[in-house]
Amino acid sequence: MTATPQPVAIASNVINVRGGPGTVYPVIGSMKKDEEALIIAKNKTGDWWQVKLSDDRTGWVGGSVVTTQGDVDSILLAKSIPTPPPSPTPAATPTPTAPAVDYVVKSIRLWGPVENGGGFDGPSLHCGNKRQLHALVLDSNGQPLNGVTLLGIYSHVEQVSGSFAPGVAAWVLGDGDGLKVIRDVDGSAVVSEIADGMVTDPARISDEAYIASGYCTDHDSCQALRDGNACHGHYSWDVTFQRTH
Repeated sequence: MTATPQPVAIASNVINVRGGPGTVYPVIGSMKKDEEALIIAKNKTGDWWQVKLSDDRTGWVGGSVVTTQGDVDSILLAKSIPTPPPSPTPAATPTPTAPAVDYVVKSIRLWGPVENGGGFDGPSLHCGNKRQLHALVLDSNGQPLNGVTLLGIYSHVEQVSGSFAPGVAAWVLGDGDGLKVIRDVDGSAVVSEIADGMVTDPARISDEAYIASGYCTDHDSCQALRDGNACHGHYSWDVTFQRTH
């Protein structure tokens, strides 16, 4: 009479073998994809198998990461299951620290051709004549914030948010400018991230900015604008700052 083969567990992928039936138990080994191990017992809920590895060690594998072969209905409950290790003590919640800066740069955006007063006639670009720099300042809840002073880093021109539109300050661009917030609503000095690269020289405008604004579609078409010195001196930008607290 032929003996009934003992059921085996077959690893569906590289899997961990643990010291008990659950992921709370330590990893004591592993099985490679398609590696087989004899099933010798199961846990009470039947979702973990105790297996015998090729080096004669025993361990546990989850039923969800193996397939079985053979009569697993005949597998008995394990006589002894290790006590689960204690749960780690939760780490203390760190005390929130103050933000490193008072104002962060949320976005920098080049205006599109139409927005800047130009457009396309078929494939031909017609340049607009604007050269604006607008800075929108938001509070920590995302609402326009008036009364904040910003500095044009290269123009050395200060403007106050709300002087152009709610939360907005505006400059006329020359070759370009950078911006930072220098004073809060109450006049106190602040630490601000710097927004830079708002230029009107096409040679200094990135593919990313050009493509996002609709001037070109790929590196080659953007480079053609640079090579042709397209719209030199007539580009406009939006910058958004937000208070961190």
